[in-house]
Amino acid sequence: MDFAQIKRDVYEAISGKPISKYITNALDVIEESIKKYGYVLSFNGGKDCMVLLHLFAAALFKQFHDSINTLNIQAVYIAYPNSFAEVDDFVNECVRNYKIDLVTIEGPIKQALEKYSKLRPNVKAIFVGTRRNDPHGGTDNTHPNPDLRNPTQPCGYDPAWKLVDE
Repeated sequence: MDFAQIKRDVYEAISGKPISKYITNALDVIEESIKKYGYVLSFNGGKDCMVLLHLFAAALFKQFHDSINTLNIQAVYIAYPNSFAEVDDFVNECVRNYKIDLVTIEGPIKQALEKYSKLRPNVKAIFVGTRRNDPHGGTDNTHPNPDLRNPTQPCGYDPAWKLVDE
């Protein structure tokens, strides 16, 4: 992964666009938190976590550009029973690409984070990629969409990209 390119893409993308104030605010919070608390990321491969990971990698490179290519991003993956194999594969791909030092702990979130804090007692804060208005943010679990049910598929469901707007 080219962290220098990620930094350029993220920090250049914030100029002059309507979304720029939100990205700038997120980057400011990430940068300040890294300075104050260190850096650990909760990562499950979801779209919100991917956005956070990308912003996080850019901010991390900005602060530690001399050593980022040898530095692993510390992260915790809160796993749930019956996870999707595709999600697990994607998480593993991200671990390789973003050089993530991932600890996997089965959840629910609160108990998993308590377990993680015992494994890494020096951790003072964890970034979580959940939208403020996510109605399921407190339980952060994924269930198959019944509209995608397809008994001919090995997992019993079609991929999400097959959803149709009606």
